[in-house]
Amino acid sequence: MNAELRTSYSSPTVTVTEFLCKEEPHAVSDPERTVVDAFSFVRHGSFVYESGGATTEFHTHHILLENAGEYHVVRHRHTCGDECVIVEIPHRILDEVRRVHWKKEARGFKHRRADDRLFPLTVVRSTPALEYLQRRLVHPTHADGKPLERIVADAIALRLVSELFATLYRSGSDTVLPISSPQPRSHHLEIVERAREFMFACLAQDLSLSEIAAAAYASEFHFSRIFKAVTSHSPRQYLLRVRLSHALFLLQETKRTVTEIAGLSGFNSLSHFVATFSGKYGVSPTRARTRRNIPAGR
Repeated sequence: MNAELRTSYSSPTVTVTEFLCKEEPHAVSDPERTVVDAFSFVRHGSFVYESGGATTEFHTHHILLENAGEYHVVRHRHTCGDECVIVEIPHRILDEVRRVHWKKEARGFKHRRADDRLFPLTVVRSTPALEYLQRRLVHPTHADGKPLERIVADAIALRLVSELFATLYRSGSDTVLPISSPQPRSHHLEIVERAREFMFACLAQDLSLSEIAAAAYASEFHFSRIFKAVTSHSPRQYLLRVRLSHALFLLQETKRTVTEIAGLSGFNSLSHFVATFSGKYGVSPTRARTRRNIPAGR
C-alpha cells in the first residue's frame, strides 16, 4: 500500500506509528497479510476493510483491531488519504492483558471466543479516555515540551491496552459497532475531527459550545447532533472525560499540586474538580496518585 509511515515512539514495549495513506481515491489494495498484532486509531478520512468474510467501513472515532496472520483488503472511498495511528505491542503482553480483562468483564460479551484470536472483533468504537492515551503516545512529551521518560511512555502504552480490552469486553457496551451501522457523511466526520483537535488543544481553557462549534465550522445545534451521533457522547461529556483523563495522568506522572492540576485540566473550581474526579473514579485526586489500577472508564 502506498503510504507514509512515521514512527513517533518506539521501545521494546510499544511501537507507535503515524500512517498517512497516499492511495488514490477508489483504489483497492492487493490482499495483504497482517504481520503482527496491532490496533489502529482512525484520525482522519475513511476506508473499507475486508477480512474474514466481513466488510467494515472505518472512520473517525473507530479503532481497527488486527490479528497477526490474517489477510485483508482495503478499499479507499476518500477524496484525501486517511490517517491512522498504529500501536504495536508484543503478543505476550497483549495476551496477558486480554486474559485479565476476559475473566473480569467478558461474561456478557456477545461475541464469545470461538478460537485463539487475540481480538475477537475487527472494529470497536473509541472512547475519550482511549483517545487521550493514544495522543499522549503520539506526542510523548511533558508540558514543557521535553520528551517523556521511556518508562512513563511505556506505562501509558500499558494503560492504553488495558483500557482497550476493558472497553472491548465491557458488558452492555455500545462501543462494539454492528457491521451494518449507518455511516455518517464525510463532511460530518470532518466536523467531528476539527472539534476534537480543538478540544485537545484547549483543555485548560473555559470553552463554550459556540467556540467549539465555530472551530468545527458548524452551528451549535448541527454540531451537537453530529458529534453525539459519531462519538456517542455529547460535546460536554466528551470534553469532561478527556479532562479527567488528563488530570489522572498528571496526578500519577507529575508532582504538580491538585490545585495546579485542576487548572491545567480546565476546572476553574477546585471543589468542583475534586467532586467530579471522585465521582468518576471512586477515589479522591490525592489518593489517585498512588492507585495504579484505576480504570480510565468510558
